[in-house]
Amino acid sequence: MVPSPKRAFRGCGGTSFTLIELLIAIAIIALLVAIVFPSLGAAKEYARTVVCLTNLRGIGSAMACYHEDNRGIYMPAYYTGKRVDEDADPADGDEPCEPDTWAAILIVGDYLAADPTPDYRVIPNGSSHFRCASGTEAVAIAKPKKPHGWPKGVPFPTRDDPTFMGSYPWGPKISKKQYPADVFIHSWYSPNSDGYANGKNFFPFRPCSTNDPGKSVPLRVSDLLRPSEMCAIYDGWNRHNKGKDWFTISARHNFQTRTNIVLFDGHADSFGSDRLPQDKFGPKEMTPDELWQASPKVLWRLDQQ
Repeated sequence: MVPSPKRAFRGCGGTSFTLIELLIAIAIIALLVAIVFPSLGAAKEYARTVVCLTNLRGIGSAMACYHEDNRGIYMPAYYTGKRVDEDADPADGDEPCEPDTWAAILIVGDYLAADPTPDYRVIPNGSSHFRCASGTEAVAIAKPKKPHGWPKGVPFPTRDDPTFMGSYPWGPKISKKQYPADVFIHSWYSPNSDGYANGKNFFPFRPCSTNDPGKSVPLRVSDLLRPSEMCAIYDGWNRHNKGKDWFTISARHNFQTRTNIVLFDGHADSFGSDRLPQDKFGPKEMTPDELWQASPKVLWRLDQQ
């Protein structure tokens, strides 16, 4: 005898359900999964954004402590020239060490902590204020190259390239008083600096010379007329050389659409990456007006104030 379709599926208690009922149950489960999984992904992404903003606020607090300890002067983007540590003794084999960069300055001054690495290709384990929760484990050390035949005037889409969401190994050495070997500090954040001491001092963080301090013009608190709008440190790779390589700004958050920034007043916020400077004005340095158009909510140059 052929069983009735309505009794083809029997439970342990003798109750039965039809094939249609089973398909409806499966459809409901699939619908719930489709609703819950994106929510879980969004929650994880939000959590990573919060961790990153907390890191940036910590860096902002460390910068404030630094300028309070140094008569209203901010740390430089890095030092140029060689120097000898105060406790160095040539009789003990001490030699001049390479200048410190902004991240190393904060670490050596005990404002922040991070594990160094003797090999720039190796990223240390563990967390630090310099590690973005949404960053990749890639070590980005080279400027990206446009493919052959890439049209002129068209921005090269590297802002959401995973390779350049990784760390940049700031170095090459930090204070030999604290670390005797050549070490690197990996950072997923970049200072608002053009990286060149060209005498114009358009951007807040500048290199400072240890060989000729008279040529160095460090940033002072009094130079910042609108600190709540001026970018200090951002999600990024290395720095924007000469104020034109804006591909260094990374779109790491909210599924590669937002960038976190700490402003000079110490507060950190998340901004739409498409409303930040981009490489669309050619190889020349962007003017204040061009920066206003590209980044209406964040200031980058001191002459925008």
